[in-house]
Amino acid sequence: MSQPSSVAPRVLLAVGLGALVLGYWRRGALPEVGRLAAGLASEPLQGPTDRRPFTINYEGVAYEVAPVAAYDLTGIVVTHNDITAIGDDDHDETSLDTKDLCVVWGQNVASGHFRHADFWSNDWSCHWQYSGEQRIDSASISNNHLITDSDAIRSQIGSVRVGDQVRFQGLLVNYKHPSWTRMRRTSITRTDVGGTACEVVFVESIELLRKSPRLWYALVPIGWTLLALALALAAWAMVRRPAFARAESIDGDPERRPSDPRLGRLRRG
Repeated sequence: MSQPSSVAPRVLLAVGLGALVLGYWRRGALPEVGRLAAGLASEPLQGPTDRRPFTINYEGVAYEVAPVAAYDLTGIVVTHNDITAIGDDDHDETSLDTKDLCVVWGQNVASGHFRHADFWSNDWSCHWQYSGEQRIDSASISNNHLITDSDAIRSQIGSVRVGDQVRFQGLLVNYKHPSWTRMRRTSITRTDVGGTACEVVFVESIELLRKSPRLWYALVPIGWTLLALALALAAWAMVRRPAFARAESIDGDPERRPSDPRLGRLRRG
């Protein structure tokens, strides 16, 4: 029978690998058409604003912000950038720009085609691909650069995951870091494409209408923890394994038995 010290690492390893595979496979799954909140098939609301230019002070930097339009968007987050990625030099805890949310709504939701496409994000853009007749309407998807002057809203944005159904309200804005020679400008139409097609949104409120299941996200760190524990137990078992002395003899003379009892008795031939 196997000793517990050897069984435990193998069990933890198997469970940890299972948790990782399941977590990475299922996290970020887009919602079923029958589990959609109201309002997702509607177009974003955009209108005039009388808000005057203002300044946001963040991490010791004063950013100029120029409002362009009032904005209200309800949709499904299909991808977002990874602000913790090593290759992303533009987003960190000191940058005013928070997580970029790529969102679908309208025809993409009503048709259900969003469930048959692949979406991914780079530092400042989102992309998609599809096959066959399951097309994505480029006028019903947008990549949103989100800024805010509220720590609470920044935290809410940080908690958004792929598959979440969200609504955020605020202003389409242009903004500028003091060291920049020009403002980062927002798109004001949903039909443009390319490097200037993203909306820059000053978020005044954000609501998670329906969250994607968080269990799958939780399984990933649990899996890594179990793998680390399995390796630690295996290493401990190897260090603690006793070293057994082994004595052998072909001499059957009982008068020449070893005097050290630890070497055991010799059987007569």
